[in-house]
Amino acid sequence: MTAKRETERVQPTEVRAQGDIIRIEHAGPSTDPTLGVVINADCDLANRKLDGVIAYLPMYPFKDYLARFWAPGYIAEVRDQATSKVIKALGDEGHAAENLHAWIATAGADEVGSALAKSPKLKRSQITGLVHDIRRLAIALEDEVDPFSRFLALCRVEPDGPAYTRTHLSSARKAMGEGHFQISDLVEHPDIGFVIRMRRIYTIAEGLCFRSQAEQLACSGGAETTAVRIGRLTELYRFKVAQLFAQQFSRIGLPDEITALGTLAIEDIASEVAKDTA
Repeated sequence: MTAKRETERVQPTEVRAQGDIIRIEHAGPSTDPTLGVVINADCDLANRKLDGVIAYLPMYPFKDYLARFWAPGYIAEVRDQATSKVIKALGDEGHAAENLHAWIATAGADEVGSALAKSPKLKRSQITGLVHDIRRLAIALEDEVDPFSRFLALCRVEPDGPAYTRTHLSSARKAMGEGHFQISDLVEHPDIGFVIRMRRIYTIAEGLCFRSQAEQLACSGGAETTAVRIGRLTELYRFKVAQLFAQQFSRIGLPDEITALGTLAIEDIASEVAKDTA
């Protein structure tokens, strides 16, 4: 069975449409996304009922998404867990987190690991795990290195690096939750895997969003941020993204005390089991 295409090329002469994929070229340094998916309705685009702006959802290559939204939290988790495990293994509150971190930063993971491995409080079976935790902690503490690069470094110190990588990136993918949509490829783009994030809407002036690179070069002077169409979601994926976008912005939240009522049925059954086993 042939897989359905997710994106397609668009001729420069074709009119703008919802689902157009644009590349944003910032005039200067920017942390804003460099890819987006147009979400204006087709009828508004055709009749130019846009209030002068093109609205788009940010789209990130999967690696960029991980670096921006997932890796910082994961590194913080590794730092806290490794710190706790080392201090607990030593059984000495005198090795407070701040002191341990400062020691590793000054002496390096190998020297700290060698010194702590000589502690009489440690069993031989604990030493290997302790040295590994110190190495992981040292990587997590390298604040001058970006979080995703630190994640890759953590993968490389594991006994089975590829398996560790797959496990944690699969978990990161599953944890995206509502407001995200993934596609595998984008025409004319070298990266594999992209995430459309629906929790924020960006805009760009209509006159600075071009249908082709030739039009962009002819009509812009390079002093302003511009965008150029580089492809389009195929019909099925256009409809799916529009559906998810509508759901994301039409959700009605319920107070915590109401959603907590859902646990009553679970507690009721648990109480019955407790009575039966008493």
